[in-house]
Amino acid sequence: MDIRAAAVHGRRPMAENDSRNFKRALDISTLAVGLGAAGLLLVEYGFALAPARQEALITGVRVVLWTMLGLQLLRETVNADWTRRRWRCLSPLAVNGALLVLLALEAWLVPVLRERWPGPGAARWQVLYLTTVHVLVLGVFAHRLLHFNQLLAFARISPRSILISSYLALIGLGTLLLKLPNATTTPLSWLDALFTSTSAVCVTGLIVVDTATAFTPTGQTILLILIQLGGLGLMTFTYFFVSLFGSGITIRDRALLLEFLNEEYVGRVSGSLIAIVVMTLIFEAGGAVLLHATTPATADGTWFESVFHSVSAFCNAGFSIYSAGLYDPITRSNLPYQGVIMGLIVVGGLGFPVLKNLWDNFVTRLARPRERPVRLTTHTRLVLATTAGLVAGGALLLFVVELPSEVRAGEAPRWFVALFNSVTARTAGFNTIPMDALLPAGALVMIFLMFIGGSPASTAGGIKTTTFAIALLNTLRILRDASGDLVAFRRQIPASVASRAFAVALLAIAWAMGSALLLALLMPEAPPLDVIFETVSAFSTVGLSRGLTGTLPAAGKIVIVASMLVGRVGILYVALGVLRKERPGRLAYPESNVIIS
Repeated sequence: MDIRAAAVHGRRPMAENDSRNFKRALDISTLAVGLGAAGLLLVEYGFALAPARQEALITGVRVVLWTMLGLQLLRETVNADWTRRRWRCLSPLAVNGALLVLLALEAWLVPVLRERWPGPGAARWQVLYLTTVHVLVLGVFAHRLLHFNQLLAFARISPRSILISSYLALIGLGTLLLKLPNATTTPLSWLDALFTSTSAVCVTGLIVVDTATAFTPTGQTILLILIQLGGLGLMTFTYFFVSLFGSGITIRDRALLLEFLNEEYVGRVSGSLIAIVVMTLIFEAGGAVLLHATTPATADGTWFESVFHSVSAFCNAGFSIYSAGLYDPITRSNLPYQGVIMGLIVVGGLGFPVLKNLWDNFVTRLARPRERPVRLTTHTRLVLATTAGLVAGGALLLFVVELPSEVRAGEAPRWFVALFNSVTARTAGFNTIPMDALLPAGALVMIFLMFIGGSPASTAGGIKTTTFAIALLNTLRILRDASGDLVAFRRQIPASVASRAFAVALLAIAWAMGSALLLALLMPEAPPLDVIFETVSAFSTVGLSRGLTGTLPAAGKIVIVASMLVGRVGILYVALGVLRKERPGRLAYPESNVIIS
């Protein structure tokens, strides 16, 4: 009996080692083939190929795709644990099985597509079909790569460092993609590619080249993807697909996402991720439909233009594929089109916690009218009140201070121009009038609105509406009674929140003024108002400019790139990531009074 037990225990480690080595070999093979698939996709759309090389590339794509799918099916079959959580085993097998069917149907389906939609582009159906399968396979490969994030569990990397690193990685990848020959009509310099990639990832909208003429449809598609990923955040998309495909999110990942999503409870992370992505896609799809419907028939607007502007508006990016932005003759006097853009900007700038809270409140009122509806949180109430006040107050100020100006030139009612600029200054960056046509008073109002920006956990930048509201309420509290509590909507706000709001405002002012000083030193001939406008626009990820962006020197572009990145990540986030956290001491020092005023 002991001999048999010893034999069994002696064979088990060997079997476990063999299984571990087999899985490691699968990992290495999948990594190699997946990188090859990504490289072929870049060659396919990034370079102009002769017909013979195009056919060779298609053959190579087929081989790589079949190999990749074979490895994936083998892995999921071997790793399947049918004793528990069967849906987690069925999900990847179903996805890979669907891709296998799509790839097997190529020989039958492509001729059908060519026959159904003939014409000059019929020869491209095979390439488009294979590309679709290619992208889906790469999605499966990327999903597999997410398992390597468990290595982070053994490394002492803070959530702030991970967030900043994800933006830097996406900016670097975007820079390389924008350097592809097929992405631009004329080659970009490395610095201009970096500037444009940063502006897209940080959803800013400042441009040093014309988006409409400098980029091909491939390049504009790359910009669209960068805007979408940057608007929602690479970490959000990453863990969304982990949650969607049933791989599960580890406890450490959930704790990490609590800070990213501004969520309070670990159990709500997966639901919040899915809600964020689904809400984004719904609003962007609805916006694209409305934009396409409001585009005049004589303008020959394409669906791509509508989708691009919808995503850019919801993500508060401000990128436009019209050379003059929304000042283009197609949209300059199109009030319904501009109205849809304004709606997308406002909704995208409210923040996902607010949207989810509003949705939950609406659903409970509609589905369960007899029950008590989900309460609107203090955060939601504060965001809605501050947003409404800033939009209405900003529009009124712009209407009054711009009365002597003739910036509208008869294209739209003056009140509508004021309202649009009040909304777009909330980090969106679309323009229906030239910004350099604003009077100095109007430019100062825009700077104030840009500096505040949108709301937390949204696609917008700036110091955020809640920071401004808390700082204002705390100031009023001090003016009335310094010993009173900070209260909003009959709820007491912790003193730490007020301290954080003042810290964010002070750090933001310091960064904006420091950037303006550097830019003024680099461009001594530039008007000071234009310099401040440019730096605040970059830091608040707005994208509006008074004509200074195109004249920036190389060092000035670096200053603006740094401002866009810091503004997108968050000035307090960056400061906390750089500074070492001070350990609380055990000693209590005696109090001492300091004269403030």
